[in-house]
Amino acid sequence: MTHNENTIEQQHNTDHQDSLLRYQIFIDERKELLSTAKEAAIQYAKAIMTLSAGALALSLTFMKDIAPNPLPNTLFYLKTSWFLFCSSLIAIVISFLLSEFAFIKQVEIAQKALSIDPKKEDINHPSHSNPYKKWIVFLNILSLLAFILGVILIVLFSASNLKTS
Repeated sequence: MTHNENTIEQQHNTDHQDSLLRYQIFIDERKELLSTAKEAAIQYAKAIMTLSAGALALSLTFMKDIAPNPLPNTLFYLKTSWFLFCSSLIAIVISFLLSEFAFIKQVEIAQKALSIDPKKEDINHPSHSNPYKKWIVFLNILSLLAFILGVILIVLFSASNLKTS
C-alpha cells in the first residue's frame, strides 16, 4: 500500500468513526427525548384525571353544602359540567389504554424497519405508521377541552347560585 492509499484509508476510517460517534450521540439524545416525552404524557394524563375527578367532587360538595337549592335554570350548567368532567376522565383512560397498544405497535414498526430494503419498499407506506398516535392525540385534546368547558360551566353555576344563597 502506498503512502497516499494509506492516508486515504485512515481518512475513511476516521470519517466512519466520526459517523458512528454522531449516530450514537443522536440515538442517546433521541432516547432521552422520548423518555422525557413519555413522562410528560403520563404527568399530563394524571393531571387531567386528578383535576377532573377533583372538580366533580368539588361540585358535588358545593351542591350539597353551599347551594342545596340551586336556581332551576342553572341546573343545566351543573349537569353539563358533570357530563364534561366524566367525558374528560373517560377520554384520558381510553388514551392510556391506546398508549399501551401504540407502544406495542411502535416496537413492531421498528422491527419491520430493520428488515426493510429502502430500494424495494417505501418506508413512508401507511403500514409503517402507528395508527394509535392520532387517536391518542385526539383523546388528549378532547379530555383537555372537556375539562376546560366543565370548569367554565361549574363556575357559571357556582356564580349564579352564590348570589342567591
